Amino acid sequence: MNEQIVYYGFTNNPDRPHGLLHGKEPTPAIKEFVGDAHDLRFLKCPAYKDVMRNVFAIPSWFTLELVVESIGLGSNIVSQDFLDNYITTHSEKKNVYAVEQSMMCIAKDDSLLMTQEPASMTDNSFTRSCGVISGTFDIGKHFRMLSCAFFVKQGVNKVNINEDDSLYYLRFHTDKKIKFVPFFMSPKFESLILNLGFQNTNSNSWKPLEYYYKLFKKKNLKKLLVEEIKKNLL
Repeated sequence: MNEQIVYYGFTNNPDRPHGLLHGKEPTPAIKEFVGDAHDLRFLKCPAYKDVMRNVFAIPSWFTLELVVESIGLGSNIVSQDFLDNYITTHSEKKNVYAVEQSMMCIAKDDSLLMTQEPASMTDNSFTRSCGVISGTFDIGKHFRMLSCAFFVKQGVNKVNINEDDSLYYLRFHTDKKIKFVPFFMSPKFESLILNLGFQNTNSNSWKPLEYYYKLFKKKNLKKLLVEEIKKNLL
């Protein structure tokens, strides 16, 4: 086949309800820089076109203004409950946080590497003030929610996120065309994936991805998830 199917869905958690209505299909990132810049020669450069192949932009579900304080991030616009639900603090000292606009991508095929990376060709208030933390894993073998982990750049005292502005890119490491298929995250699906993330405790230390690939295959988790996905295609 000349295409690879990627199932994608957004959390239906009551504490994070925006994704169900406002989550959007990823869009080709190569379109982010075009606008009125058709005269730029590099847009036609084969090296540039190759590096942007199968790279997709992920937009924000909502508008949010964050104030950078010594005790973390605050906001004069939304409630503390909203911040608690959608912002995770990784390090106040290093200004590392995450926007929990949770989504998941699962490849229909047995293997497909995907990289979450900064929106390098996007110029908006978020990309100017923050850097996104990258990561790569195989969405045919490992299944976890995506959030937008980021650090606030030095000298920045306010972070503005606008609805529909790109937060980060997803890069799929294949030459085949990506076909996105949306699904509804049922309560059963969310319960299945609830504990699939890394457990960094004294009893469950960090392990390499290959360990999780083998473990998920042994537990037959993909079959369970795909069966539930197919019942809830949109």
